[in-house]
This record gives sequence, C-alpha cells and structure tokens, in this order.
Amino acid sequence: LWINIFGGEAPDDNDDFFNKGGDSLKAVMLVANIEKTMGIKISVSDIFDNSQFSKMNDLLMSRSTGTE
Repeated sequence: LWINIFGGEAPDDNDDFFNKGGDSLKAVMLVANIEKTMGIKISVSDIFDNSQFSKMNDLLMSRSTGTE
C-alpha cells in the first residue's frame, strides 16, 4: 500500500508518513486503498494521529482483529 502512494521502496517502521512526503491528499488515497484492499476502515485523522508507520501498522492490526 505504501509503495502505491509513495512509489519506490516501502518505508521503515520509524519513518513518518508526512516526512516521507505524505500530505492530506495522499492520506485520503491511503485511507481509500486500505479500505479497498484490506477491508479496514480508518479515517484521515487516524493517519495524522498515527503518522509513524509502525504506529499505523499497529492501528491496522488492532482494527483487523477488532481489539480497538
């Protein structure tokens, strides 16, 4: 998913969405791609609140298992 948004290689866990070149438009695209490919609903504000990729992955894992 990240490569579709940013191109190139996947980010490291400690990379930040916005420091890698993310913006609000890319956040909207990412939210749509996550729902389409993974069936997990998150919001753009979730991206802002969890902009470090490791935190974003944790959020997705918790939403996919229903533990959040």
